[in-house]
Amino acid sequence: MRTMSGSLRSLCVSSALVVCTCLSGQVVLAQTADFERSTPPAVESDLASHDSAIKTDAPNADLLSSPAATWRPAKTPNFFKATLNDFRNLSSRDTVAWLTIGAVASSVSRSVDTTVTRQVSTTPAMEQFRAGNIIGGKEFQFGASLAAFTVGKISGNERVSDVAGKVLRAQILAQTVTGVIKKTAQRQRPDGSDTRSFPSGHTSVSFASATVLQREFGWKVGIPAFAAASYVATARIEKKKHFLSDVAFGAAIGIVAGRTVTIGSGNKRFAVAPVATPGGAAISFSLVGSNTP
Repeated sequence: MRTMSGSLRSLCVSSALVVCTCLSGQVVLAQTADFERSTPPAVESDLASHDSAIKTDAPNADLLSSPAATWRPAKTPNFFKATLNDFRNLSSRDTVAWLTIGAVASSVSRSVDTTVTRQVSTTPAMEQFRAGNIIGGKEFQFGASLAAFTVGKISGNERVSDVAGKVLRAQILAQTVTGVIKKTAQRQRPDGSDTRSFPSGHTSVSFASATVLQREFGWKVGIPAFAAASYVATARIEKKKHFLSDVAFGAAIGIVAGRTVTIGSGNKRFAVAPVATPGGAAISFSLVGSNTP
């Protein structure tokens, strides 16, 4: 428990992203004041033809002659600005509640860490979970969400780009928080390869993706998404890269990240929230309305 409390205190360490702002320019139309002057009838036709030649030859003649050509910036939110806001929104009661549940689950499971690792890693049937090491890797997770985000932007499908963008932001948030705690906790992996065992990054990123999908599309998508995230967590134990307590707290971080980036959005038929109980904590499920635009 002392180790867990030390891990939780590390969440207070400020996490910062190097944020690049997307600059957008605007075309400013300059208009000149009209002036009136009298001209002889003979000269008027020459001036008219001269003006026509100027309008034809000038490269920006159409732009200057049409106020409708004024460029207007897109209304889609800036991805990097939204990501920065996610870190600001991380400080909330919801975050504290979920991390508390994760800490309790991780603390309880520490007593069976060695036993679970030995059983999972030595059971032949568990070898079927090894693909989870690839599925839960940041290369696969970030690559898939970035590809979907790009396709949505290119095709003009705002729904796809919006959800993919939220998944990507949740992954960034989860990976950053996990990295900070890893450097603070310095727990040795079960295989002894390094001291980056607690918490599990594969698990946190996978649960972050699953949480966003569940909150955006409901439990029809959420159930298989969380099943896939659990598959990844099991694979990390089977490979002796993490203990059960590592993946338990990693899952909590992922849920926090996913919930943070989807505040006030999505198609949530059921709301999942942690609640305090006399003997500890529990998770409640509440039926809510759909707010899909």
